[in-house]
Amino acid sequence: MDLGGVVMLEVVPYEPEHLLDIDLIHFQEYMKPILENDDYRVALKQMGPAFSGFNEEGKLIGVAGVRNINAKTAHAWAIFSKDLPQYSRPIFRAIKKFFTIYFNNDVYDRIQADVSSEYPEGIRFAQALGFEPEGIMKHYLNNVDHFLFAKVNPWLKDSLLQ
Repeated sequence: MDLGGVVMLEVVPYEPEHLLDIDLIHFQEYMKPILENDDYRVALKQMGPAFSGFNEEGKLIGVAGVRNINAKTAHAWAIFSKDLPQYSRPIFRAIKKFFTIYFNNDVYDRIQADVSSEYPEGIRFAQALGFEPEGIMKHYLNNVDHFLFAKVNPWLKDSLLQ
């Protein structure tokens, strides 16, 4: 549906079959064989909350979620299709809403994420979401350096300053 340049995105709870036919964005193409593994796709659902975003034609644009590390800390992850650039704004809003809900409901004190050093758009995306850089993970996924970012619950951050 064309709403005068407004791009729509339907956000639903993640299901493992959502990733069966994703046309991966260039920097995640190495994941194709991993995503063919049924156990991996099921594990993504079991690790923590996750959602999928579909365009108006029902094509998967991306899946994002968190892996619970402990009771109050999670590691964010995302898998995107090559169509991400034209849907970056609705994806950004959906992810921001997700974090806001989980921080406001005191589910997490900290959410961290790693971003490939070869994907500057991802680095800007993480920073726009309020993530702060913490370090470099040398030769991490696919033997590429990744930056570690973290976002601390604003309420917790404010209470530590008092």
